[in-house]
Amino acid sequence: MAPALPSRAAPVPPWLTALFADSLGTPPSSLPPDVSFGDLGIESILLIELLHKLEAHLGRPLEPTLL
Repeated sequence: MAPALPSRAAPVPPWLTALFADSLGTPPSSLPPDVSFGDLGIESILLIELLHKLEAHLGRPLEPTLL
């Protein structure tokens, strides 16, 4: 399991949690904020889908390395 986020890390915004939960087909409340993508079962194909959703939400292109 990935180490916990440092206490100075900003909380994950609700819109971002909802976007990830939608992609995983799970309720947002089931996503703990302190686990890695791998621990959530997110693989490269899903990361690309998430990247496209983030770009659409933010209205700008993003570097894939951000994920």
